[in-house]
Amino acid sequence: MNRTRNGAKSPRARALGSALAEARHAAGLTQRATASRLGVHHTRIARAETGAHPPSSEDTASILALFGITGAHRDEILEMARDIDRGNWTVTGAGVPSALTTLVDYEREATAITVSTPLLVPGLLQTMSYARAIISAGDATPEEIEARTMYRMGRQEILRAATAPRFMSIFHEWALQSPVGGHAAMAEQMKRLLSWIEHDHISVQVVPSSIGPSVSSSGNFSIYEFDRSPPIVHLEHLSASTFVDDARHIANFLAAREIVLKEAMSPEESIKLITDVYLPHHQERQDR
Repeated sequence: MNRTRNGAKSPRARALGSALAEARHAAGLTQRATASRLGVHHTRIARAETGAHPPSSEDTASILALFGITGAHRDEILEMARDIDRGNWTVTGAGVPSALTTLVDYEREATAITVSTPLLVPGLLQTMSYARAIISAGDATPEEIEARTMYRMGRQEILRAATAPRFMSIFHEWALQSPVGGHAAMAEQMKRLLSWIEHDHISVQVVPSSIGPSVSSSGNFSIYEFDRSPPIVHLEHLSASTFVDDARHIANFLAAREIVLKEAMSPEESIKLITDVYLPHHQERQDR
């Protein structure tokens, strides 16, 4: 195998590594067996699969041939390998599984996560009923809805881990008003938010509806920060997911975060709003 290129640990590198690992498992091979057949040290395979040292497109083709990967699946993985050094990465299609795998990797490795979601409580803080109501709004089958809901619940374990990142959630007051899943589901969601906030590493800040149109209502974005790597920004759309790792663009989102934080209530004021206004609001209406 040739020397690896730049782009280590980039969103594409992580997605490529995950795809290669999945293909290797499907082929029934270990990392050592794969390395032996390719004539390289097993650590090269391990580091390729984590995204630390992404292989060239030529080496990727050799790996895929060993695994018996052909057709459209081969073309998709090779495209990731060829584009490894490019900047911002957008993936389209329902479910965008490669992007989700990369996102989960970032959640596990981040030391700090900021999520700005104007219209919704962020996924890592959602209850099962709230998450299921949102996922059901699409065209997924009942089986897909249940699978995606349970997967989202499983991702929340990162916030309960001993090495959990600092997690800052910013959303608009609209997210507290809208009866997603009904008032009973929203009352449960309000209680869950108050429970999450009891953890020192988790904070919630609400942008008051009196602010009107502003930066905070312009769209979702998440910022992942790491000890030894530059930040990554994730943008999620209806059927597309974009990872931003260009330093100039990231600077814009870091600046936007500061603006949104100035617009938002303090964590203490936000807790009081949920406790005194929106928890009783939904509790009073849940049996009507």
